[in-house]
Amino acid sequence: MRRIFGVVNAVMRLAAQRGYVAVNPCDAVEMPSKKRAGVRRSKLYLEGPGLRALADALPEHWRLPVLLDGSCGLRAGEIWALRRRDIDFIHRELTVQFALKPIESSHLDGSAKGLLVGHPKSAASRRRLSLPAGAPTAHRAGDRESRRPVARGYAVAREDPANADRADLGWTADANDPGRLLFVTPRGYPVRHNPFYRRAFKPAVRAALPIRLHGLRFHDLRHTAATLAMATPRGSMQMVKERLGLENIATTVDLYGKRIRSVDEAIADAVGASIFDEPENVVAITRDAARR
Repeated sequence: MRRIFGVVNAVMRLAAQRGYVAVNPCDAVEMPSKKRAGVRRSKLYLEGPGLRALADALPEHWRLPVLLDGSCGLRAGEIWALRRRDIDFIHRELTVQFALKPIESSHLDGSAKGLLVGHPKSAASRRRLSLPAGAPTAHRAGDRESRRPVARGYAVAREDPANADRADLGWTADANDPGRLLFVTPRGYPVRHNPFYRRAFKPAVRAALPIRLHGLRFHDLRHTAATLAMATPRGSMQMVKERLGLENIATTVDLYGKRIRSVDEAIADAVGASIFDEPENVVAITRDAARR
């Protein structure tokens, strides 16, 4: 924000000097102190048992996307845009190619109105990552027989031949179509995140989690995946950055390097052992031994 303000301030100052505007409006702006500017909303996250409890509190239809998001750290739009072709069961990999985005346009009709399948947040967001061992097999979502909208079939996202950064929403009668959306509503429509969040996710949060976690957002599942990944023996900052599709490793450290109680306790125990535990091969020096 400070960098953006600095650029605008410089432009407006020059405009005032040249008489294009009477005064520089930025002169009256008071920027918050750096100390206050650094204050951010405390990031919430779940540990493994909490994530499973949250999933169990959801209707069965929504459990798999929540578990997948809490273990892989996808953004909401990315997970709702996943297609059957984006899951490689042989190599146990997931590919993030698109994001389902809400838009307002009079040119869209029917169930697709207000939705667009486009490029994810950044170039780094297009990525391939391994699926966690032991996670529910994601093909269950694609193989489930959801109720079809009348005379439409299954929702699909087909890549636009003229624009590799977007895909077109459509319908197919083929349940095995590789472009079929992996996660849809119980009626088979593409997922609109806000209604899902209000009607399914937040009620489950309040039902399954303690009061201190009632502020948990869907995006905090991304924080959950990142924090748990960095707590693993091989969870390097660089690998977590790649899994989350972040462009700057500093963002990984700043946003997702949070304390996990179980890991923190293990570190504290190891440090305590190195300081306070008496090694077995060290002989305590007594007065008699010192005289020798």
